[in-house]
Amino acid sequence: MYIFETIVIGAGASGLMAAIHASKYGASTLVLEKNNKAGKKIFISGKGKGNVCNATTPNDFIAHVLRNPHFLHSAYANFGANETMAFFEEQGVPLVIERGKRVFPESMKAYDLTDALVHKAKDNGVSFHFDEGVRFVDREEDIFMVKTGYRAYACRNLIIATGGQSYPSTGSTGDGYRFARGLGHFIKSTYPGLAGLRISEQVPQELRDFTLKNVELIYEEGKKKKSEFGDITFRDGFVDGPIALTVSSILAGQDMSDRTMYLDLKPALTLDTLTERISRDIAKDMRMRLGDLLVGLIPSEFLLFFANAFSLDLYRKIDAYTKEERRALASALKRVPLHVIGVNPFERAIITVGGVDVKNINSSTMESKLVPNLYFAGEVMDVDALTGGFNMQIALSTGALAGDSIAEKTKI
Repeated sequence: MYIFETIVIGAGASGLMAAIHASKYGASTLVLEKNNKAGKKIFISGKGKGNVCNATTPNDFIAHVLRNPHFLHSAYANFGANETMAFFEEQGVPLVIERGKRVFPESMKAYDLTDALVHKAKDNGVSFHFDEGVRFVDREEDIFMVKTGYRAYACRNLIIATGGQSYPSTGSTGDGYRFARGLGHFIKSTYPGLAGLRISEQVPQELRDFTLKNVELIYEEGKKKKSEFGDITFRDGFVDGPIALTVSSILAGQDMSDRTMYLDLKPALTLDTLTERISRDIAKDMRMRLGDLLVGLIPSEFLLFFANAFSLDLYRKIDAYTKEERRALASALKRVPLHVIGVNPFERAIITVGGVDVKNINSSTMESKLVPNLYFAGEVMDVDALTGGFNMQIALSTGALAGDSIAEKTKI
């Protein structure tokens, strides 16, 4: 039997930060990780560049959290973007702020973040056992019993930081839900978040992996029409990119088997203004064909997809276009249909929607309200946010608060 003051299950961003803070006064701390190394999911954050946080205000951070934002007030106040940036700078990882206030390592290498977290934890005396997945967690009086396939452990404080179900290849397979449920906690239904939208339209080869910039995705949420402005990327059978990912998370859990959404390719122009522009372009060269006209309005990679959506003949001469047809063409440019048939599965999801019900957790400490000395951190809880470094910040903030709460006890 191996005995520690604190055991952290999971060596992701939340687990590493939790271990660092829990051990800051020298209390014995162990991190158990099923993978052969720490931070597998950190490695793919920000497309491998490591979007560690967002250099925004506390209010703006909370505004980007989709589920249970107010639960995070204390965690962010304790360890927010300023503390996150200061931490990594102090560990020798210079940072840069990119578009949208997204913060990355200057190297644009996500593994620099993982290395910094692991090195700091080891400096604090934290022990790591890799390739050792936890199979069973129980509580006997005031001690937690943690069993892996190799050993049995005991600890006074336990932090569950196992992640959710997204990108299961990184080790996030929902184990934490099983442990939490076994200790009496309610688990909210889980869904893929920031996963992208599957569409029924055939995506031409030239459009695959192409990004349309500064467009608007129009969708319905209940009886309300809403939209997201930004970039969207076409893949084979689905769309992702910031606005598609955002919508897939906002609508997570809803029936997505047959929904039509629309792309406004010219959101900065009104229908009348766009119609006038088309008429002016036609007047410049009456010999043009429709395809020639559209190349001046939309990327060439999108031509075939657009033409197929409205059964347009790209070789038709534009001098024959009536006033009504020009307005119809403008309308089409502002309302390209996307027939959504679902969201991508957990294998392609960036985060998990749902998880341990935060009503069972004290937001001021991350400690369970049901089981003393049991703490939660990161994606295993029912909190999630939009893209831009906000989910990584949730992991770091909740991990830091859970660790600090334990540290204050062990200090005494």
